[in-house]
Amino acid sequence: MKNKLLIISILSLFLLVSCTDTEEIIPTRRFNAQIEGIDTDPRYNQENPFIIRRDSYGNLIGNAGVVIYKLPPDFYFVFDLMCPYEKNFGSLIEIEDDIFGVCPTCGSKYFLATEAGEKQEGPSDWPLYKYKSQILNGTLHIWN
Repeated sequence: MKNKLLIISILSLFLLVSCTDTEEIIPTRRFNAQIEGIDTDPRYNQENPFIIRRDSYGNLIGNAGVVIYKLPPDFYFVFDLMCPYEKNFGSLIEIEDDIFGVCPTCGSKYFLATEAGEKQEGPSDWPLYKYKSQILNGTLHIWN
């Protein structure tokens, strides 16, 4: 009886694990970044959207940087630069027409001015990977 129960438990666990989708869109890199003076520092207010690779303390943000789209007055969409289709450091999103992010390798085009960063065209099945963000006392906090 114990053996049957053990076999049933193992089979149930196997079925449960095999039925869940565990594929990561891009590699997950845990971080907590701070961009101080996001509203006053000219490095962050010259363009929209803009790319940042390191926070105010020199720490890497995301896998190889992030693209940020600002909605006035203090709301930010923050996406990883890595293309979710290519999933490598040689395929980082480039800004096009001040509203799109485009992968130079596969050509997937993503809309940056929305919360989802959804794909507009190209082979990718996924949107850009979005990070959580919040503005507090003029500092943009970004994390996952």
